[in-house]
Amino acid sequence: MPERPAAAPPALHDHAMENLRFIRDTMERAGAFTAVPGWGGVAMGLSALGAAAFALPAAWGGTMMAAGFGGLHIGFGLVIARRYGG
Repeated sequence: MPERPAAAPPALHDHAMENLRFIRDTMERAGAFTAVPGWGGVAMGLSALGAAAFALPAAWGGTMMAAGFGGLHIGFGLVIARRYGG
């Protein structure tokens, strides 16, 4: 039986445009998750402050480090969350 000729491969330009369309659609759908790091930072800061409050024999160095760490995460988390919508 004679073989049928193979179909011509898609043009490179068409294939590249299809890939770009897929990437754009994926990026648009992923845009809803950009605020997660902001609220995650706030949660990390609150947990650091809470852990410092429950550390019974807390030395000043540890307390100040926990307050600084927690405060920075809360501050930056709020800025990120407000700037990027979440």
